[in-house]
Parts: sequence; C-alpha cells; structure tokens
Amino acid sequence: MRLTDFQTWTSKLEAAFKVYKNTQAYGNITDIIEESIEKNKGALVFHESNSCPEFWENTRLATGLNVAIPLLKGAQSLIDH
Repeated sequence: MRLTDFQTWTSKLEAAFKVYKNTQAYGNITDIIEESIEKNKGALVFHESNSCPEFWENTRLATGLNVAIPLLKGAQSLIDH
C-alpha cells in the first residue's frame, strides 16, 4: 500500500478502530469519560484539547472554519454572563 492510497489507508484504519472499539481497554476509556462527564454535569469545565497548530490550520484549510472564532466567542460569553 502506498501512502498516497488514501482510500485503502482509511479503510484499514476504520477496520482497526472497529476492532479496538470492541476491546476492554476501549470500554474502560469510555467508562472513565462518561463518569467524568456525569460528575461535572453541573460544573463549568472549559478545556481546549486540540491546541496543536496543525489541528487549527488543517481544520481551517479543510473546512474553511477558523476554530478559534467560535471557541473565543464561547469563552467570552461565559465571562460576560
């Protein structure tokens, strides 16, 4: 498989992820995330998890959306109210 064969690469990645989703490790991660969400349901938790420049730039290039704008508007709305 060549690196430029995106369709084959994507199919293999999706198949591997399906296998991973059926493992106990994935179940443990899901449980921890759900527990954290439930625990913090009434709390304000602000976290920007995708802070790498490549995420921001590639998202902007691929979608035309500058992710910083809605993120900053959301943060500002929390401060203003």
